[in-house]
Amino acid sequence: MLLEIDGWKHGISFSSSHFIIGHNKCGRLHGHNYGIRLRMEGGVDENYMLMDFVVVKRALREIAERLDHRVLLPEKSPYAEIREDGESLEFIGAGKRYVFPKKDVILLPLEATSAEELAKHVYSLFVKAVPLPENIKRLEIAVDEEMGQGIWYSPDE
Repeated sequence: MLLEIDGWKHGISFSSSHFIIGHNKCGRLHGHNYGIRLRMEGGVDENYMLMDFVVVKRALREIAERLDHRVLLPEKSPYAEIREDGESLEFIGAGKRYVFPKKDVILLPLEATSAEELAKHVYSLFVKAVPLPENIKRLEIAVDEEMGQGIWYSPDE
């Protein structure tokens, strides 16, 4: 059986800005309206359900909310330096220097804030928030940079 959640249809989305250090076009600060989608495969449990939709959607919404209206910065980038000073955060990389209010930024444990890395990160947050029952055999999560353009992630790929 296959459970599928389309974040675009269920309001599981977030608006954020980011940049990809060193990329010609994507190296400039820009934003996206991101959507999160999920596919889960397996058999039914003792309640004749693959998994409760409410639990899945609640966890995805909470993840989206944490990322919403923030500047996404990769704290593990080998190409950048991050300095914190009081209420400000300074991000230096690829010949650029950005200074943001700390409350407007979320530092992500990533090397880059590409859709590929964001999909892995959302996957990781989801499996920490929702313990998967034994009947779930496969989980995939997508992060779309816009409707119809996204990256699917599953750790077995």
